Amino acid sequence: MTETSLDEALQSLRTAVAEEDMGAVVGQTRALFRREDLNDEASRLRAFTALATVADFLGDPTLPGPLAELTRSSLWQRIRRARPRVEAWFAVGQACHDVGLPDAALVALRAAYDRAPEVPAVVSGLVQALGDCDRHAEALAVLDACPIEGDAFLNFLHAFHALHAGRIEAARALAARLDHDGDLRELSGRIVRSLARVDAVQSLPGALDSYDLRGWHFVHSGGVLLHLSPHGEEEMRGRYAFFQQNPSTLRMGIERMARALRGLGLAPSRILHTASEPSQTLALALGRRLRVPVEPIAGAQDGLLVTYDTSDLADGSMDLLLSRGAIRWWNHSQDWTGDQGTAPDFVTLLVQRDTPPWAEQMTVDPDTGKVVMAAPPVRSPAEWAEAILTAEIDESVHPRDDDAGFDAFVGAARRALPARGEGTRQADYFWPGAGTVPSGRFD
Repeated sequence: MTETSLDEALQSLRTAVAEEDMGAVVGQTRALFRREDLNDEASRLRAFTALATVADFLGDPTLPGPLAELTRSSLWQRIRRARPRVEAWFAVGQACHDVGLPDAALVALRAAYDRAPEVPAVVSGLVQALGDCDRHAEALAVLDACPIEGDAFLNFLHAFHALHAGRIEAARALAARLDHDGDLRELSGRIVRSLARVDAVQSLPGALDSYDLRGWHFVHSGGVLLHLSPHGEEEMRGRYAFFQQNPSTLRMGIERMARALRGLGLAPSRILHTASEPSQTLALALGRRLRVPVEPIAGAQDGLLVTYDTSDLADGSMDLLLSRGAIRWWNHSQDWTGDQGTAPDFVTLLVQRDTPPWAEQMTVDPDTGKVVMAAPPVRSPAEWAEAILTAEIDESVHPRDDDAGFDAFVGAARRALPARGEGTRQADYFWPGAGTVPSGRFD
């Protein structure tokens, strides 16, 4: 396919705005800022002037607050009058980052870096923007070229991006320069723990290559990934872009969860749930499967917390989880593009867009052959738990790896579990994006 020129890309965006086609406006804006030829002052200014047009089209009521404020600021006017300084480019980049426009942030922060490659804040802003766009090797190259030994945060970023670029030995060398006792000791500790997890699983067949999603998920987050998608192995490498769940897929997750607990030598005394019905449903099913009591998390000091997805923590249960180190956490469906923060100890699958069985689902009308939305059954959590436990596991969604391969991984991962006295949660932090294992995704 022939690459469009910048003029053509800008015209396509103007046409989408003129036609008030919201989907096209969003798609054309993202495509514009992913272009490789936005590498000089003139092209960058043209792109951001177009972004201002998009902001005007969207209007303040629908525009994210920080971006609305940005488009009214003197910094933005400097961009529009083609008189930006490094401070303006840096502020624009940070604002775009804050409202979820990583590609636009990257273009602005590259402009700031071109003017001030010696300023640590500019360097860290650029490499973080590169990381947000899953361009860890480029971030590593920027840091390799930067004299940063005396800057503790840049040293952390250097080791972090080396690890996320798959450069394990470089990350080991860089870890020796980290600040392990000062203000950044928690960030440094993440690198140290990640390298310990590398040591635990690196000897497994095929470990930590560019297809080993389970291995790299464990290294980066400390969590055990229970299921690898068997579909689109080259494109998705174990993740899902879209997944429509049913009792069978939840039964698969419960069986793998039970298998993981056995392999890790863990026997939770109770299964915990939040106030949400999906959390209660899975907790009831797993509790019956393991034959242990099921309780609300409030008041519990230990056990295994079960959630369908991270929205089940909206009632404040995350604070309880973080304050009680003896509680582990299994999250069935993890959004690998958006979820960020404390990593679950166990994740069934990584998916970008998930439809649970208790939501409307797409199905084919047998009479018309057309795709329609079907209402889900109305069931209580106990009734859903019963449906899950009596469901047959659908062979089409079985994990790509066999039980023996999964057991070998769990046995290796067990070596990296925290020692007594360090708390029992093994997971660390969930970094959204493809990371070390590339993947297709929806825009």
